[in-house]
Formats: sequence, C-alpha cells, structure tokens
Amino acid sequence: MSQLIQRPDYIEYNHQGLDRGWFTQADIDTLEDEPAIFQWTIPHAFDNKYSAWKIHVPFVSVLGIPLLWSTIYVIYGIINYGGLIPGYMYELYVLFFVFTFFAYGFFYWISRSAYHHIVFKVTESGILRDQLKLMPKHRYRRQDPTKFVHFLRWLSVPFILMALMIHPLLLAGAAGAIFISFMPIRIDDAERAHYIPVLWNDSSLPKEEQISTVNIVPKRRIIHITSDNGANGATIFCTSENFEQIKEFVLKKLPHAKREHLLSYV
Repeated sequence: MSQLIQRPDYIEYNHQGLDRGWFTQADIDTLEDEPAIFQWTIPHAFDNKYSAWKIHVPFVSVLGIPLLWSTIYVIYGIINYGGLIPGYMYELYVLFFVFTFFAYGFFYWISRSAYHHIVFKVTESGILRDQLKLMPKHRYRRQDPTKFVHFLRWLSVPFILMALMIHPLLLAGAAGAIFISFMPIRIDDAERAHYIPVLWNDSSLPKEEQISTVNIVPKRRIIHITSDNGANGATIFCTSENFEQIKEFVLKKLPHAKREHLLSYV
C-alpha cells in the first residue's frame, strides 16, 4: 500500500481512516503523485507529549534508590567482614537487583508502545506519513489467547492434586487458574501500520476540522498541527538537520494558523 517504504510482509495496513471517511484515497493519490519537497525517516520517534528521558529517568531514579542502598550495604559488609559477604546481605542485594530489573523491564515493555518508525513526505499540498508502532514481531499477528486459557483448565488439575497432598491453602492457586480460564476472552487484532495524508488547506472539510493551530516544540524538534476539534492533524518529528526548514515551510503553508511554542506537545 505504501509508496514511502517497503514494510516486511507480515506488516498489514490499517484501513480505518478510509473506511470511516477521515480522508479519501484521492487525498493519498494527490500526495503520492506530487514530488517530495522534503522526505525523511525517523526510526524511533517517541510519540508522547513528554520525551522518553523525562518519563524513564524519574522511574529509574526511584528504583535505583533501594538498589544503591543495598550496593553500599554489601560493600560495607565486604570491608568489615574481611572480604566475605554475610548471607543475609547477599540475599538482600540480589532481591533488590532482581526487583529493580523486572520492575523497570515491565515499565519499559509498556512504554515502548510509544515508539514509532515513521516516514514523512512533505509536498506542496500536504504531508503524507507512514507510521508503524514498534512492537515485538508477534504483536503484528492477531492475538488469540483461547488456547492458553484452555491450557490453564488442564493445568489446574495437577495443581488441585498437589494442593490436596501438600496443603489445602495451595488450592488458592488452582482456583485462580480455573477462574482465569473462564473469564471472557479478549482477542486483539494485529498491530498495523498507518498511512495517513493531511492537506494543508482542505476547503472540503468543515471549518472546525481544518488545520488551525501549529504547536512548535523546539527542544524535541516536533511540529504538531491540529484542527479546532482535534479530528485532523499530524505530529511531525523532525531531525536536527531539517527542523528549521520544515518549520518555515509549515508556517508558510499555514499563515493563518495560531502559533505556539511549547515545552511539550499536546
């Protein structure tokens, strides 16, 4: 579908925008046929109003406090015990390290959904972008947990037998597996790429859906254009080399739009 980049075969494109009338194939064709004034790729755009550093560093700092404290504690034990670490200090250090590693790993797994691989093409009429959320390969397939849920039902049988032989309180684990196995199953569609055109001046749209605001975030080299109702627009991630050129071009194409310089985009 995309003329901007060749995606792997397992990547599908989302047609929701065309199906719902947010834009037309004619809009896409117009921007594809026009020569590119600017065209570039952002491999890891962090599509969030705050930068990745601003989100990750405070979280790492909070997790690092117990890890740093336990490290100092272990070093103190090494110095005071002739190079031998008491067992409880070693276990405490390992516990904090494992907790920190898995806690941040889980946090990063969630936040990585904000990373996108985006290709931009800017023409006289508008901007065309091919945008793909960066996820593990299996997320580009339909997520159907039915087989796993059925497996939990079979798995609960040995759990029940073990609980009866060891301790009745262990039945709580088996009951949890059975409970989960009978919960409503949510089937997620595969993650898809988006191919979205935005025209600088589209007179066919209602006034509230025409581009009316340009938010510029110089620190992150982001230009965010949007309509009054937020239904139309784009977040343009620039490089250090083309930011000033893109900014001047966008402002020239949208002379009547409100302009704002922000610390983060909204």
